Order: sequence, then structure tokens, then C-alpha cells
Amino acid sequence: MAIDQFDVEETTPDLTGTITVLTHTPSATYHMQCQGFISLSGLDGTGGNFELTITVGGVAVQPDPQIIVFAATATAAVFTTPFIVPANNEVLLRLKSPNAGDSVGVTCVAYLYDVSSSGLAGDKFPVRQDQLVALSGGLGVTVPADSATITQGTETSGVGTYAKTNVHDGLRHVITDSGAGTGIELYYTFNTESSSNIPVSVHMHGWFQDGGAPFTNTMAIQAWNFNTGAMETIETLTHATSDKEHELPLTAVNVSDGTVGTEGDVRIGFKITAQEASSTLNIDHLTITYGLFVSAADVVDEWETQSQADPTGFHVNVMEIESSGTIDGTVTPAQTLKALLAFISGITAGGGTGTITFQNQAGTKNVITLSGVDRKGNRTSTTLDFT
Repeated sequence: MAIDQFDVEETTPDLTGTITVLTHTPSATYHMQCQGFISLSGLDGTGGNFELTITVGGVAVQPDPQIIVFAATATAAVFTTPFIVPANNEVLLRLKSPNAGDSVGVTCVAYLYDVSSSGLAGDKFPVRQDQLVALSGGLGVTVPADSATITQGTETSGVGTYAKTNVHDGLRHVITDSGAGTGIELYYTFNTESSSNIPVSVHMHGWFQDGGAPFTNTMAIQAWNFNTGAMETIETLTHATSDKEHELPLTAVNVSDGTVGTEGDVRIGFKITAQEASSTLNIDHLTITYGLFVSAADVVDEWETQSQADPTGFHVNVMEIESSGTIDGTVTPAQTLKALLAFISGITAGGGTGTITFQNQAGTKNVITLSGVDRKGNRTSTTLDFT
């Protein structure tokens, strides 16, 4: 099972003191289970007892400090044990080296991961049970964008709006860097109709074109995380001059519950920060696919609606199935119902004897007659009378 990355921070610290290498608040609303990972390079190679401190909401997680024994090597990495972070609490990862040589030249990359792997860390994060049902149901719905919000860049005049991305037809929505040093930044909004309907993927057909040599600028494809309230990069586009296909995964955190925007909203963003006057984003087709949640109540409601609209098609009339074939031998479905009714609720006679009868509701006819019944209830013959 994949895990989500909350944060990654790269620093070049002086590790001879206790240095903070990561600061992050996993969720303002939900309690989370987290795990840290710290990767180091450029160590002086002495090794020894490094000190790791984890604080949550300003309180040190014990034991403090945690002693991590590093081998005599210039590179090292360490995982923390998983730890709980209550809602709206900040996590700090801090590290200290015992070696004077680690005052300069060290590169530290610190990560914080979500390891709430059960999917049941709360009603809404990382996934609700109705959303799990939507995913397991296997009914995928693909929808185009409802709008585009452009923060930086210019929509090319005469080419078209976001609506050009609705159909895969070679007609593109084109956004150009304004040339004012602001780059390109925008997001498209889609809607799944309900927060129970989880977005599972975004599909893009288009390209990013860098404005000039050496064509090293890139563009991030982003998805809004409605739990953290921020865009997260899900793919990086490099310079191209023709259409490319991109199929990227989305998760339950990418759909709005209505607190931000409209319930069911999904936001897919595109962003470059390096200014290139003629850089462009060219999108021919952009859609998302989501899993449609259908509850038992929805099924019942639809049945009632359709049965009222078409009584003949949905209401079964016992008399109408008289001629609809046979079930066993010459016995029809209607006759079977008569026999069942007599057996379940009809008047009986002959208990304890060799012949037992089951009568119709009026008590005027033996619908079922069991003959040759012994003390164990075994019988030698059965007679049915449907006249």
C-alpha cells in the first residue's frame, strides 16, 4: 500500500548543534500517525552517537534525545518510529552530530510521511467508508472541467477558453507567460457531484513549451489537497513541442467536502515560476475520472421511482405469470405459489396418521396430500390439486 508524503525539506545545516531539519503540521483537523525519514550526505565519516529529537505541539517525544548510532561513513539515513500527531499540532525533527567535522558540507533531506494505513483515522481522512464503497463499486465516471482560474499568465486571445479542453479534437486552451517575470499559474475546477465520489485519475493531452534555450524550465501539474489546503505536485512537465499523454492518480484528499469551494470540487493546477516571455501551456484535452458511490437507499429510491412510472414493467401480477412456463414437470409458477401458501398457512389434517393434508385458505380443498407417511415423517407419494 502506498503512503502519502506530507513534507520534504532539504538543508545544509551545522550539525554540531541541535538543528531543526523539518517543520510541518500534518493536519489542522484530524489526528494523524506519522513517521520521519532523514537522509544525510557529506558527513565527516567518523560516525558515532547522533541525537534525534522529535517534538509534537512543542512537547518532546520520549526518550529525548533518541540516540542513533551511525557507522563510520559519509552517508547515512534513519527512520523514526511511527508517532501520533493530534490535530493542529506542529512536528519538528531535530538532529545533532557528535563530530566537529559535521559543521559544514553536510546535506540533509528530511521527510515526513502519513502512515495512517488503515484508512480509518477519522470519518474523513484519509478515506471515508462511503468513498471506499465508491472505489470498490467499479463504476467510473469521466468529466471535463467546469472552469479555469488563471492567477498568472494570459489566455491566448482568439484561441478559446477552458472549454477547449472538454473535447479531444486538436483545439487547445493556450496560456502564455505574460513576460512580466510572473510565470504561468492556473487551475481547472471539476466536480464529482458529491464528496462520496472519489477522484481516481486525471488525464491530460497536451504539452508545456519552454520559452527559449536551454529549455530547462519545467511546469508542475498539481492537485489541490483539501485536507492540507495546498496544491501538491503530482507530475513535472519538461519542454515539448507536441501533444503528450499523462494519466495521473488522484485520491480521496483531492475532493472537497464543501468546506472549501463546492462539495465534489476537484482542482487540477499547472504552475511555472521561472519567467520566460513566450513559454506556453497547451492543453487539448483534460478530464478527471471518479468512482461513483451508489448507496442501497439510492437503489431503493430509483426502484420506487421507476416502478411508479412503469407499473406494468415493475409490478408482478400473480395471475399474469400463469402461462409463463413451468417450474417442474407441468407445475406452473402460479401453482407453485398456491402450494406454498397451503403448506405455510393452510389448514392441516391427519397428523400422526399415514395421510396428511394441507388445505387452501378457505378450507374447502386439499391442495397437498401426503400419503404413506411413517413415524419418521417419510412419505411414499404426494398429490397436488390446483383445480
